[in-house]
Amino acid sequence: MLFVLCYRYVGKCESYFFRFARHIQWVSRRYPTVFPGEAIKWPTTLCLTFDAPTIDFYYYIFPLLERYHVKALIAVSPLSIPHFSSLTLRERLAMVQKFSHRSPFFPSSTLCTWKELIQLCCSPWISIVSRGVHQGSIDAPNGNPEYELFVSKLLLEEILGEKVLTFVYPCGKCNSFIHQLAKKHYPYIMCLKHSLNMSWYNSDQLIYRIEIDQLDSLRSILSWYRRSFLFFRYFGHRIAASFKR
Repeated sequence: MLFVLCYRYVGKCESYFFRFARHIQWVSRRYPTVFPGEAIKWPTTLCLTFDAPTIDFYYYIFPLLERYHVKALIAVSPLSIPHFSSLTLRERLAMVQKFSHRSPFFPSSTLCTWKELIQLCCSPWISIVSRGVHQGSIDAPNGNPEYELFVSKLLLEEILGEKVLTFVYPCGKCNSFIHQLAKKHYPYIMCLKHSLNMSWYNSDQLIYRIEIDQLDSLRSILSWYRRSFLFFRYFGHRIAASFKR
């Protein structure tokens, strides 16, 4: 079984970071972590995802991942990435506490610069994925989903020099029309559905993520009792997807 874990607010406060550090240490001793498309080992394989490349990820979280040899995906919106920052590290880290995943629509020093992202991209433990050109929701009333899906992939590949094969729906929102467009550009597509996965594609080519920021320990979500609940949710999503075809 594949569990795709979603972290969104690790840098919001000190307690969140120490909780995450405990997660990473525990995972590194027990489960393999993978990137999309890599082999899923039975009975448990994990894929860690982060919803934004905030500066605390670069300075605090990334070293932990490298130290414990844990793989992770970072979802990036290219128009929110600054080319440089004139602020001090302390000032940038302080901004993380006020960061919202629904903003900004312009480059922000809260996020990694392109130079920092390129350094992350060179690590065997990090994979950059897209979450649209802007940081906001892809299903906005006046938005252009095709632009968000295609141009974000184009920009990331051109600047980072790496293929971008995965898309993460920003804010967990999607609909059948947008999903059909996304499948044209990405073999792997992720959305918050609080369910486990049996493969990288499932029945609707949608990989389900589980938000776990608030969990003190991963034992609860990976317990066999909890797995049975997530397993039924998985089949519920499959049935719902079959009715949408």
